[in-house]
Amino acid sequence: MFKNTVKPGDSISLQLIRVVFAFYCVIAVLVTGFHIIVEYRHTKSIIHDELKTNEDIFGQVLSSALWDLDKERIQRILQAMYKLPTTIGIRIDQNNELFMAIGTVQGSDRTVGYYDIHGNYDDSRDYLSELFSYSFPVVYEIHDQTNKIGQVTVFSDSSVVIDRIGLGLVMLVFNAMIKTLALWLIFIWVGKRILIKPLSALTDAISSVDFDKLDDFNIHLETRKGNELDVIEKKFEGMVEKLGAARKDLLELNNDLEKKVALRTQDLEAAKNQAEQANSAKSYFMSRISHELRTPLNAIIGFSKRQIKISDDSSSDKIHYMAERINKAGYYLLMLINDIIDFVDYEKGKIPIRAQRCMLSESVKDSLSIVSSFAADRGISLEDNTADADIFVDPGRLTQVIINVLTNGVKYNRTGGSVTLSCVPQEKFLHLNITDTGVGIPEKERDKVFKPFVRLDYAEAQAIEGTGIGLTLSQQLIRGMGGDLDFESTPGEGTTFTLKIPRYIETIKHERIQSET
Repeated sequence: MFKNTVKPGDSISLQLIRVVFAFYCVIAVLVTGFHIIVEYRHTKSIIHDELKTNEDIFGQVLSSALWDLDKERIQRILQAMYKLPTTIGIRIDQNNELFMAIGTVQGSDRTVGYYDIHGNYDDSRDYLSELFSYSFPVVYEIHDQTNKIGQVTVFSDSSVVIDRIGLGLVMLVFNAMIKTLALWLIFIWVGKRILIKPLSALTDAISSVDFDKLDDFNIHLETRKGNELDVIEKKFEGMVEKLGAARKDLLELNNDLEKKVALRTQDLEAAKNQAEQANSAKSYFMSRISHELRTPLNAIIGFSKRQIKISDDSSSDKIHYMAERINKAGYYLLMLINDIIDFVDYEKGKIPIRAQRCMLSESVKDSLSIVSSFAADRGISLEDNTADADIFVDPGRLTQVIINVLTNGVKYNRTGGSVTLSCVPQEKFLHLNITDTGVGIPEKERDKVFKPFVRLDYAEAQAIEGTGIGLTLSQQLIRGMGGDLDFESTPGEGTTFTLKIPRYIETIKHERIQSET
């Protein structure tokens, strides 16, 4: 069962649904309004055409009655026209003056007046509906001559149009409301199935991670393959798998050390001190690495839980920030695990190095992009003053070495300090200098720098994170590529590490590979 850790109103999926649904409602209102306007104009055009039929039906009889000035007959004709459902008023003008009218009519001055069925003026009024009309001339032929004896204007208004489209308008609005309600219910169902359930499963799985029971770890989000949650599931499983492999290698290393200690203590008393030192280094390493592995793992768990508990005032920026923190903690954990695995492989003589022609700028750029966020968090600036050059190394291993040296330059630096990269080309080698403005290394501790599991007194006093194998591994990797790693330091001013990197020479036609022996 999944833990209910989020209030219904605080769910990320519901917040997303509300935003999408709000946009949908706005679009639905605009589309429905546009539909109504088009329908209204179409119906108005039809009614206007119906007004034109009055000319064909009543034109001749009006012509005869108006020629004879038979007002009673004219009034009966207007009453008949007034009974048509599209007509709200009729007006007859002679010589630009009103002759007779029935219903609601509009004068040349745009004033609306009302006349009863007998043609008597009632009053003028403010008319709120939209009036529209059709006018036609009244002509009378005598002795083959056509004489215009008046003009008839037939009026209608928007109320007639609305009455005509009333049912269709109601059905249109009702249809839009039904669609909106159905879409809301579908959004809620999809949001719970696609987001809330998998995120709850992810949180529960992360909470159950135990460093001593990594083989029993299992996570299944029941989500569609290839989406973001599926990627998170696979990446996290891979991370735990590598963590388990590192733990297994550590246990094997522990067993090997214990065997060596047992054998040497049997030979002579002098070997006893060396065995005790190795056993102490082993115990310190396991304690230190256990802490370093658990810290980022707890960060992953904490921020993943936090992602499910975002409050109503949260925003996409806040979610993005937490995702970045999760990524940083996970990446740091993975980098640490890789260093451990590489060191174990180094002890076994199994580190593969595949040298090839590549560009220095690629490794420098990749390294700076990875370390830049770590440096920015500590207020340290990174400066790249290198020039590009052809080199002959394993580009991945060189990037790993540069990252380790840069990371040390940031960790042992002062707030507001800097780490600068520069290069000096030589005939067969390129010297890549990485200079920091940190505390420096005392001369008496110089021999500790490249010793495995040995840390400087300043690092211990300031509780700077690290295991003490980064620089050791880096020196062995660069030497495996035919180069070297050394440093110069001035206490209180900073340290410069110099990577001696083989340059690419056209006569080189092979790859340098250090494999298992």
